[in-house]
Amino acid sequence: MSGKLMKNEKKEYVLANLPKGERVTIIAFAKQNGQVYNCSEDFTIVPGKTIKPAFKEISTAEIKKMFGSNILM
Repeated sequence: MSGKLMKNEKKEYVLANLPKGERVTIIAFAKQNGQVYNCSEDFTIVPGKTIKPAFKEISTAEIKKMFGSNILM
């Protein structure tokens, strides 16, 4: 399953059109000042529910372990 990240009228990021009531895991990565961060959150899709991802630093070695040769650093 995939969703498209969009901004709503309040300028908040939303994942629209996902199946309500489904258990999902959202995985996200961010990079700031050369440091990579990631988060993984398990939740059930509920309309209007706000998720506040808890990003943690991740090392290059951890990223390579996750993705193997599918990533270039």
